[in-house]
Amino acid sequence: MTLGPTTRVTVNVTGTVTVPLHLNALESLDDAPLQEEIMREAVRLSLAEQLGGFDNFTVTSARKGGNHVCEARLDVGDLCSIIADVKNAYEHGERRLRELQQLITAIREQLKESGREGGSEDEDITVPGIVKVVSDMVEDALRGPGESSLSAAIREVSNDKSWLEEVPVGDRSGGAASKSDEDSPSGVGYTRLPDSGEDSNGSERQLE
Repeated sequence: MTLGPTTRVTVNVTGTVTVPLHLNALESLDDAPLQEEIMREAVRLSLAEQLGGFDNFTVTSARKGGNHVCEARLDVGDLCSIIADVKNAYEHGERRLRELQQLITAIREQLKESGREGGSEDEDITVPGIVKVVSDMVEDALRGPGESSLSAAIREVSNDKSWLEEVPVGDRSGGAASKSDEDSPSGVGYTRLPDSGEDSNGSERQLE
């Protein structure tokens, strides 16, 4: 059965997280924009820590009902790619540790069968030989598995812009702002950072 060509679907992911901040420490500042800037940076650092160091996102803030509200926008595809690579590296290291454990078990069994466990070297088992095998396994584990297949697929899709040709001009990025953009608490005393697909000049750049 042939499934036919794939269709690119854009998914907007939303969620909420609570970040503990010492906002009382900012009350002594008489500069409201500075207070907002410090709060946004504190939120950004807290989220980056919870995401294992991932900080490819921007934070904006506003006041709703007298309360501080922040919004973080990130490239979910970029985050998924990193998670896939971390998972791949973990599984790679786990496999190598299991192989090392199996090697140690096999050596012990062979020494027991020869009746000389812990004894001198023989033709089959030598200290240099064991050291070389273990060293090769450790080096392979440290070298890592490389990019995962899922991460490579995400990167390929991110770099492929041909699907934009099928999107109506009014729907492309850079057109009229959507209602969600108009309602977004962006631009409150905060300079917008370039998205993951842009450089500091606002032009598009390719992911590494």
